[in-house]
Amino acid sequence: NLSHEMAEIHTEMMQGSLAAIEMEISIALAGGTWLNVATRFERPPLQWSRASNMTFGITAAFLLITS
Repeated sequence: NLSHEMAEIHTEMMQGSLAAIEMEISIALAGGTWLNVATRFERPPLQWSRASNMTFGITAAFLLITS
């Protein structure tokens, strides 16, 4: 059973509105023990610069005009 908060996050992930990245690492320590680390974070939204937007728009317009 999930807590209320985890259930909300799970629902958002299943609907595709939350893109989480998971990472798990295990590091061997002296004495035969292990350090296990797990993390999950959200991807930042795409950030396009003005120059990228203009280049994309010009290229798209060129392709539409010439096709």
